[in-house]
Amino acid sequence: MTALREEIASLLAEWQRCWCQKDVVGLAQFWDLTDPEPLYVAEEASEPMFSYDRIQAYWAETARQIDRLSVRVSDLRVREVAPGVALLFFRLHWDAAIGNRPPIGGDVRVSAALRRTPAGWRFFHYLEGPLAMLTQVRRCAERNVSPEFLQG
Repeated sequence: MTALREEIASLLAEWQRCWCQKDVVGLAQFWDLTDPEPLYVAEEASEPMFSYDRIQAYWAETARQIDRLSVRVSDLRVREVAPGVALLFFRLHWDAAIGNRPPIGGDVRVSAALRRTPAGWRFFHYLEGPLAMLTQVRRCAERNVSPEFLQG
């Protein structure tokens, strides 16, 4: 594992911890708050967010609505594309308990850009890319095939 990948993996481990604890204030520490036009695209949001005020309001609303949350990062890919600028790809699985409804979960692919600041690597661009609806429905149907049918 390269030193850069180790740094980013460590950062993402702390980022996951903040999400799982619904620590909205803590999430801001992972962003380059000096960037004048950050980009944040959440899979469930109808519009991208281009300001820290809007991003932090989204985090606060998410934390308010969700009773319990788990996020897990896997398949991390890191590439430094210029001195102090890194592009990331990772898979993110989330599980959420909301009210007295059954828990839900999902998988997204994340593309992000980070900048090295005096405080360390910080996001300035974050985009969640969910699987297409038809792909999700097909996978759901594939998981519903009875074991007896699979045996032949």
